[in-house]
Amino acid sequence: MISVIMPTYNERGNILKLIERTAKTLKKNFEIIVVDDSSPDGTGKLVKKLQKSRPYLRLIVRRERGLPEAIKMGIDEARGKKVAWLDCDLGMPPEKLPEMISLLDNNDIVVASTFLRGAKDARKVIHAEFFSTIINLLARIVLGGKITDYTSGFAAARKKALENTRFAGTHGTYFMGMIYDALKNGKKVTEIPYTLEPRHYGQSKIAGFWPYFKTGLIYLKELVKIRLIY
Repeated sequence: MISVIMPTYNERGNILKLIERTAKTLKKNFEIIVVDDSSPDGTGKLVKKLQKSRPYLRLIVRRERGLPEAIKMGIDEARGKKVAWLDCDLGMPPEKLPEMISLLDNNDIVVASTFLRGAKDARKVIHAEFFSTIINLLARIVLGGKITDYTSGFAAARKKALENTRFAGTHGTYFMGMIYDALKNGKKVTEIPYTLEPRHYGQSKIAGFWPYFKTGLIYLKELVKIRLIY
């Protein structure tokens, strides 16, 4: 079984379509775990209603907020031996999941990257692409060049391979630490290209030049921290 974790906060306008696309793609032997951080827009309530007609759907509601913690809770609660997670703004296509899952036969973690040949960032937000490129270039220098997208946030993995792997940090920095930790512990990590689409509904959790700039500084500090810890 494959367990797909969907961490949500105010994704009422996107979650139904994401669930439907994921279910249509995987078809059988899967579960979807929505981990909602008590969204004030009613995302959790909507998912709870959907559960009645979708037996593969599970809901976990947390009082706390935090993407890494939500993903880790979903992984811990997963029934499948293989897990995957992605953002819930419809930017990350669930149609890539079968390819990612199949690669787990010979790998511990599969990362979907926007920096491989054939990949694309279709959001057309210049400052987002700029900061993402710079941060990942620095990450490859500081953490090692084996991975092109240290800030992906779109991945599949063997659940057992994540048992002692670090999940800490902010919205994006957790992924850098998780991947670096996995590589340092001898886990086999590979990547596939994908196209990152614009957010379907609602506003990004990070919007505008200055929020991206401030987030970039947080990433830089986290890079140094990760390198020093490991």
